[in-house]
Amino acid sequence: MRQIRAALLVRGPLRSRNFRLLLACDVVSGTGNAVAIVAIPFAVLAIGGSASDVGYVATAMLLPMLLFLLVGGVAGDRLPRHKVMMAATASSRRLRAQRRSWC
Repeated sequence: MRQIRAALLVRGPLRSRNFRLLLACDVVSGTGNAVAIVAIPFAVLAIGGSASDVGYVATAMLLPMLLFLLVGGVAGDRLPRHKVMMAATASSRRLRAQRRSWC
């Protein structure tokens, strides 16, 4: 096990502690996002919603994403990338926590 870990850390981007942290956070965040995409339609159906209600919720999730992708693209080009990534992660966590408190 030690040899495998040592071999992975010696080569490539995994050598960098910051990259390993970024990768771990990205995996956790991506897993949460993927679970939310599957769980939200089931939650709508569980509270008595119809298939059209699931469509409305999906649309309500898509429209802000499109808007913020455009704004985020401009911010990513003009501002330091590290600060943009930190702000995006912090706002994502804050919005998810807020969304949980609404339920």
